[in-house]
Amino acid sequence: MEIESLGIKGFITQLLPAVYKSQAWGILHTLL
Repeated sequence: MEIESLGIKGFITQLLPAVYKSQAWGILHTLL
């Protein structure tokens, strides 16, 4: 269970920046 939670945390940690960047680009395109 601990190993799974650590794996999920690592996955989310890598995934969040990508999602944040994609959302930021979407907002920029919407403003432009």
